Amino acid sequence: MYKRIDFSKLEGLATYQDTLDFLQTSYREAISAIAKAFGSRVIVTGVTDLGTSYSDGWVVIDGELMPFAGGLKTGRIVVEEVSDTEIFNDGSIQTVYYTKRAKLGITGGYAFTDFVRVDTMAAISQGLGNLITAHNNLQAAFNTHTHSWNQITDKPGSFNPSPHRHNWTDIDNRPSWNILGTGSFYFGDVPGDRYIKVGFASVGTSNYVVVGSLQSVSDWQYVSNDNDAFWMVKDKRADSFYLILQDIGSHQNDLRFDYALISL
Repeated sequence: MYKRIDFSKLEGLATYQDTLDFLQTSYREAISAIAKAFGSRVIVTGVTDLGTSYSDGWVVIDGELMPFAGGLKTGRIVVEEVSDTEIFNDGSIQTVYYTKRAKLGITGGYAFTDFVRVDTMAAISQGLGNLITAHNNLQAAFNTHTHSWNQITDKPGSFNPSPHRHNWTDIDNRPSWNILGTGSFYFGDVPGDRYIKVGFASVGTSNYVVVGSLQSVSDWQYVSNDNDAFWMVKDKRADSFYLILQDIGSHQNDLRFDYALISL
């Protein structure tokens, strides 16, 4: 108890009303604190269903522990307080004794169905143990549980992916090549055969393929002049390659070459 009186002192400790109030307060406050931990409507012990009646017991109502007086079944539990008197030294009679108890009633109070029954600590411990065992068994079964595709119900008929993007490095089994560089080279007309050196910053290797296209720069009315040219690549180096062109027509072209260097 957080309050106590040291009765080991000799020579006679006088007892006054304050002394008795100190004793009463010490256990009332402690018991009230424990009772509040149970809840506001709790059957602690007893209140056993005997068919047409309930047995005596103990209940907690609004955090206060009190006895329950059994009796014929009704749908409600009410709280009553019984008082008693005492004769004082001056001859007066005053009410000083109060006893609270819960009992079955017809109206007022609390619905019987609002009360929950508290298990013993042994029963709670056993219940927790059973719950842990059931959880472990379920987890073990879940870890080894499988279904065949045909056993799955309500599965969709198709799996259409939603629009999304991936980084190049996220793709499995991707080609081992890389784009070493890109460029655009304007040269205009191709008078017959033409050899053009296309230079760029060194890519550190000549082991690459040139992927490109001839782009018409002419207005639409002259675009037919630009489709007579062909191209190929020769003499690849780390910082250049030769673009070999041939025009099979006689008209003036206006062309540029867009390209990418892809490692091999």
